[in-house]
Amino acid sequence: MNAPAPAREPAVMRFARWVSILGHPFVMAVVMAVVAGLHFSDGMGGAPTALLTTLPILPVAWLMRRQVRAGAWEHVDASRRSERPVLYLVATVSFAVVLFGLWWWQPQSYLLRGVVGGLALVLACALVNRWIKVSLHMAFAALAATVLSLLPSVVGFVLLAALPLIAWSRLRLARHTGVEVVLGVVLGAVAGLAIRFA
Repeated sequence: MNAPAPAREPAVMRFARWVSILGHPFVMAVVMAVVAGLHFSDGMGGAPTALLTTLPILPVAWLMRRQVRAGAWEHVDASRRSERPVLYLVATVSFAVVLFGLWWWQPQSYLLRGVVGGLALVLACALVNRWIKVSLHMAFAALAATVLSLLPSVVGFVLLAALPLIAWSRLRLARHTGVEVVLGVVLGAVAGLAIRFA
């Protein structure tokens, strides 16, 4: 007798998962860096330099893979508050290394502000982690949407329009509460405003 086939994931959950993947902080960081790089350089020349500012992604991605494989994390989202301190530590060190390298290599670069803003956002999320697990998806989506819409760039307005959909996906997948999602938006928007106007 054959075992029953595993139940297929409902279409709404598959859609929520895809929205979550497309709204991932890694995706938002790359989009923000490349679009800003193109905007400020008036051509493709700024895109490679801008991509360098996304280097903090690499150690964080390595950590996620390692923690999941070791069974220390349930999944790559680090959805438990207890899983976040090591994530914030690696992200902070990674941002600091890129910040130092960029300051040494191109101290006049507009990208310095973006890296400082990303570092400040990570530190703010780490600070409040004792009480609440901020949605990093929403924080980085709001950061990218704020910075890019203030350039102004059409990509920024698309991201602004996508924020409710990303929020829905995080709630639908039960990764966050409403308060965690809203706090992510607030922190990301404040960091974005600081990057543009501080």
